[in-house]
Amino acid sequence: MDQSPINRRDFLKTSGTTAVAASTIAGLASAPAFGAGNSNEAIRIAFIGPGGRGFGAHVKKLVQLKKDGMNIELVAVA
Repeated sequence: MDQSPINRRDFLKTSGTTAVAASTIAGLASAPAFGAGNSNEAIRIAFIGPGGRGFGAHVKKLVQLKKDGMNIELVAVA
């Protein structure tokens, strides 16, 4: 398997471009969702791959937000 060496500058350039493209696509994909639903509907939240420490922190925060009156619902954890 022939692999060409990559230097730090090329790696940063490629990863930076990829990050910008991914965030732009994600922003465009989610933009139409704003204002589409009823304002009284619960915000449904799912976590994918939070790990042990992340899972605990996320769930604790959701419980606190729910106690504070936010209309949220945890629907899935994977």
